[in-house]
Amino acid sequence: MEKQLTFNKDSNGHYTTEFVSTGNAAVQICRTAGATLRVQAAIGNLTPISIVKFGEDSPKDLIFEIGIYAGVKVYIVSHSEVIEARMIEE
Repeated sequence: MEKQLTFNKDSNGHYTTEFVSTGNAAVQICRTAGATLRVQAAIGNLTPISIVKFGEDSPKDLIFEIGIYAGVKVYIVSHSEVIEARMIEE
């Protein structure tokens, strides 16, 4: 099932979104510039940890897989503005 992801600018100037995983997913993100992008995950109230990271020299547009179990909270943090983002979950 495809769905759109909405990113909001946080107090650090980063663009973030979060969702609860329903299983493995493919994510495509279109941004204004290449910059660091992190995918973090957490179970319950534990502190989120990085599971995917693209460095500051990464391309502005990315497509990647998030391999995580259903029920895990996922956070995506981009250091540049996200123009559009979509996700397909299994």
